[in-house]
Amino acid sequence: MIDPLDPAYRWCVYCGADCWPEPEAQRHHRDCPVRTGLYPVRAAEIGPYGFRCCRCPVVLAVGDCYVLIGSEAVCVGCGTAVIM
Repeated sequence: MIDPLDPAYRWCVYCGADCWPEPEAQRHHRDCPVRTGLYPVRAAEIGPYGFRCCRCPVVLAVGDCYVLIGSEAVCVGCGTAVIM
C-alpha cells in the first residue's frame, strides 16, 4: 500500500507539482495527466511483454497515451468506449 504522506511521493512525476500533503492545494500544470486524464507511457512502465491495454490486445509504445478506468490502464479507444 502506498503511504500518501511518504516524501518519496511528494512531487508529481509528470509536471513536478507539489502533491503533499493537501490534495486541494496541488498546483498541477494544466497539461498534466493528473488533470487531463491522458497518461503517456513511460519507459519505466514497459514490462517484459510491453505495455498492454487491460481490455484489448493493443500494445502501447513509449509516448502513447492511456487512460485509467478504475484501477485498469486502458488504451484511449477502450477508455472512450467505456465513457460513451
